[in-house]
Amino acid sequence: YTGRGICIGFLDGGFYPHPDIMKPYRRVVAYKDLGSPGSAKSNFEKPDVHSWHGMQTCVSAVGNGYLSSGLYKGIASEANVALLKVMGNYGFTTEAIVAGIEWSIRKQKRYNLRILNISLGAGDETASFRESAINHAAEEAVQAGINVVVAAGNESWMRVTPPGNSPSVITVGGLDDRNS
Repeated sequence: YTGRGICIGFLDGGFYPHPDIMKPYRRVVAYKDLGSPGSAKSNFEKPDVHSWHGMQTCVSAVGNGYLSSGLYKGIASEANVALLKVMGNYGFTTEAIVAGIEWSIRKQKRYNLRILNISLGAGDETASFRESAINHAAEEAVQAGINVVVAAGNESWMRVTPPGNSPSVITVGGLDDRNS
């Protein structure tokens, strides 16, 4: 129940090596910058303005409570993590998000990647799931056996965008469509 033996992938704008995922041993099995593929891996060690959301999402789910002596833990406090940065210099792109999902499918067996968390608001604007490259990639991940969990968004008045409107993903959040 604590995620021991599995890996959870996170697609987000950035990450930082928080002690709750790095100590007493490193549970980050992979870090990829797909938003700026040419950047140095050492950028993971440097906090930047885009790191906070990915870090808090990841640590909320898989943090082991190292900084709080075990008091505050995520539900999957023993899971390994693959951190996939999909934000480049000009924000999120459909190509980077699709690349992150495809990377997860390719590395699924190597890391026992069973869950993919996508908590970002970007990619295709409101679009039919049939027309979205992000949704096609998310559906492929589900078909490969990865549970894809997606944020519905941050605004109750907005429509759910890809990959949240994909039929096979688990979309979490609220929406008031005013019966539209």
